[in-house]
Amino acid sequence: MKGVPIGNDDFKDLCDNDWYYVDKSGLIQEIVSNLNVKVFLFTRPRRFGKSLNMSMIDAFFNLKYEGDQWFSGLDVMSCPECVEMMNHYPVTSLTLKGLSKDSYDAFLDDFRERMRRLGRQYEYLLDEESSISDVIGDLIRGNVSEASLKTSILNLSEALSRYHGKKTIILIDEY
Repeated sequence: MKGVPIGNDDFKDLCDNDWYYVDKSGLIQEIVSNLNVKVFLFTRPRRFGKSLNMSMIDAFFNLKYEGDQWFSGLDVMSCPECVEMMNHYPVTSLTLKGLSKDSYDAFLDDFRERMRRLGRQYEYLLDEESSISDVIGDLIRGNVSEASLKTSILNLSEALSRYHGKKTIILIDEY
């Protein structure tokens, strides 16, 4: 009997463990059919699967998961335009859940650490041209001023786009 993934919002984990999953991959079709839209905002009540949907979007578009079979048998695979875009983009995913609200400085410290951990996922960029390497190096070292922290997601996105030659998809959860 399949398990019920109570409290688990990691799409890849659900698929790998063959747990029950309500197919919401139609959301991907909706995104692909609206490519002229640059920003999608998904609002739902608490506990309605927003984080799981973000994880599903990451698993579908992220080039680092090329060759995965997680979407076999799901609705999205009947959309040729979607399948063509599967695992085709650099995707960066950031959650703002749990950042300190005690003070502005504590928030900045937490956000700087979150961005440092995010930057570590892209250490392979350190060997690239100096502008890309500088962006990633500063993030990894936590060497980011408040001003640079404000543009760190944009800078990371641009570095990934330059390296991969494709637009970057940015997923922000718990905004």
